[in-house]
Amino acid sequence: MPEPLFVWILQAIDALATRTLRDIFRLVLSDQLRDVSLQDPGDLRIRRRKHNPSNHPLLALFADSLTRRVEQVVVAKSKLGTHTTTQRAIVADSRDKHALDSGTFVRARPNAVISSPPYATALPYIDTQRLSLCVLGLVDWRDIGKLDRSLIGTREMGSNERARIEERIARPPDHLRAVGRRCRDLLEGLSSTDGFRRRNGPALMYQYFEGMAQVLCNLLIHVERGGQAAFVVGPNATTLGGSTYVIDTPQLLLGVADRLGWRVEDSIPLDTYQRFDLHTRNSIRSESLLWLRAPAHAVAGH
Repeated sequence: MPEPLFVWILQAIDALATRTLRDIFRLVLSDQLRDVSLQDPGDLRIRRRKHNPSNHPLLALFADSLTRRVEQVVVAKSKLGTHTTTQRAIVADSRDKHALDSGTFVRARPNAVISSPPYATALPYIDTQRLSLCVLGLVDWRDIGKLDRSLIGTREMGSNERARIEERIARPPDHLRAVGRRCRDLLEGLSSTDGFRRRNGPALMYQYFEGMAQVLCNLLIHVERGGQAAFVVGPNATTLGGSTYVIDTPQLLLGVADRLGWRVEDSIPLDTYQRFDLHTRNSIRSESLLWLRAPAHAVAGH
């Protein structure tokens, strides 16, 4: 049986002379994988296409996409000129207070952080990217589930873990008090007709805010005094016991940040963009830019 075309393309990419070119070519190939696979491109979850094309012109799509990318880079360089800058990607868990304790990040003590963190249980992040993760060798397919459960905003949880988190919901720390109240509302809204995914909802929501609180604590340690942080987040909605509950994630996060020692500067409404076809009905209709500032002096306990 002949090898799939993407394997042949990967082998050709691996033969390139420089690592920079190999990385760029692999990135361009990654962008094509969902569209040329049996995955329904309109669904974020794993869903097979109803009608499978007899063949996908992957090689032509890859070559066309690569050409467009190169042309865009050339145009950008002609407009921007040559600048000497330093960039570094750090692969780390932002909840881990020791993850950024060494290296460029700490020496520079950034004065600003801009991020669009995961939304609480809103999107199946790993399902959306699993084809690229596996094809490019970034994760073994047998570790997909473990990776999924480890993320902030995961939608996966076992019953034992749910029970432990529900105990924490009953006695939240001060900075998560408002979150605990909202999650208790969700627990009270559950009915016997709600399946396991809905029953996991309150605990998953609380776990999300626990993770984001850890991130905010770590940023207070590493960002310079008076530094700023900007986060783009949106609200969530869930149906429990036949009733719809809205979780105002932006306001709850602002409350967490304030309790942890951040100064809240503003919450700015933003326009949203169109989501994947099959998820339009459940897509986020609004987003906010949360603008925070670190205090000019060290915060006790950080």
